[in-house]
Amino acid sequence: MNQAEDTSEKWVNNNKGSLLIGLIAAITIIGAMGAGILVFMTGSTQIGLFSSAHSRAYYLAESGINVAKLKVADGITYTANTRFTLSNGDAFIIRTQKDPADASRTIIRSTGIVNPGSLFESKYDLTSNFLKKGGDVDLSDLLRLTVPDGKGNPVLNPIWSITGGAEVKDGKETGNGSLGFQSRKGPRKDEGEKKIQTYHAIFLSLGWWKTSPGNPDFAQAWSDKNELLSYEAQIKVKVETKGGHGDHFMHGISFRLSPQDPDWDDLGSIQMYGISYFKSMDSIWPFNVRLDESFDAIMNNCVYIVLWEKSGSSDTLSLMDYRKLTASDDVLDGSDLKDWSTILLRLEEKFTGPGGTRQNHISGFIQGSFTNPLGAVEWDYGKYNRVQWKTHHLNPVLDNFLITTTFGTFKPDEIGLHAFYDSTADNKQYFADFGLKLGATGKSTSFQW
Repeated sequence: MNQAEDTSEKWVNNNKGSLLIGLIAAITIIGAMGAGILVFMTGSTQIGLFSSAHSRAYYLAESGINVAKLKVADGITYTANTRFTLSNGDAFIIRTQKDPADASRTIIRSTGIVNPGSLFESKYDLTSNFLKKGGDVDLSDLLRLTVPDGKGNPVLNPIWSITGGAEVKDGKETGNGSLGFQSRKGPRKDEGEKKIQTYHAIFLSLGWWKTSPGNPDFAQAWSDKNELLSYEAQIKVKVETKGGHGDHFMHGISFRLSPQDPDWDDLGSIQMYGISYFKSMDSIWPFNVRLDESFDAIMNNCVYIVLWEKSGSSDTLSLMDYRKLTASDDVLDGSDLKDWSTILLRLEEKFTGPGGTRQNHISGFIQGSFTNPLGAVEWDYGKYNRVQWKTHHLNPVLDNFLITTTFGTFKPDEIGLHAFYDSTADNKQYFADFGLKLGATGKSTSFQW
């Protein structure tokens, strides 16, 4: 009996121990799960904090620009970095200097800082070129290709119009300031014995004539320069040329672009010049915008810099001149275009045409990312390779086709970006570091998006 009682008691004690061990294990598991949930929630909170901080930093930088404009208008400048701190610790730093190319203008740089000195610190830099003339006139209200939305995510700046069925995505590799696109497929078309897939070309155009948001005043610049419009523009380009993509591409700057809100689908109404990086592995051009026979000689799987035009009476693009790129141009990685290579356009309108009429002087410059790195907008021509065109040999090329005779009343888009890419894959092409300078024939104003 006693033996039986002892056995029972041991069984009860053993079960208590098992229950205790199980309870400890369960608590440990639940604790680990709770910690995981806490980490997940904390990570989500951090993402939200970073997103919100990025947006707040942008608006702080914008506030700094506006404060500096008021001060400059009152004759106050900030030659050294000057910090303004808000009650919550956030701040913006402003610095001003006279534009070395035009003493009537002031370059304003502003940095917005949120959560300074903490792990969640976020900064945003903006630059403005300010002119006080007949009241306060600012030609650079908008400074980037992208701006943050309400959640702090970069989106296309609303001054740009986009067509071509493209989806705009922020460039994940570089963060704010670069754009990736997703091309839209077009119908298949017969090409000999096979059908090929076509794609819609992408078009970004600078709607400077829009009343909201603010914009560069091309009409004022045209009027100030004796009804001649000259400017410089630059853009960095990246093209994915691996995995069967990038056999055909043409990316670059459109200029003397009209009408307002141009769309490739309404090709008959569009007029413009274009300067682009170009490659086509063969004469099969798989896009909804065609090239005429002038391109045939360079559709040979090599990379070129090309100058072309599009008249309103034609449904094709016509080649004006070109140059085959080599290693000495510093924009090639083997036989492919080097990532983030720059095209710099200089357009000067002068009264040098027949009988003293208007004439365009078109110059092109190129450079790779080692000399002109991502994030830099460089206007020193000594740091570029000047394009020596194949046919004209000269740079600039002189042309009387698209001039600004009626620019004062007719409001074209004037400047745009074009992208032809033979894939629908996300983020396979990018633009970054768009820069614009007005008045290239004399005193100039620089600003950038």
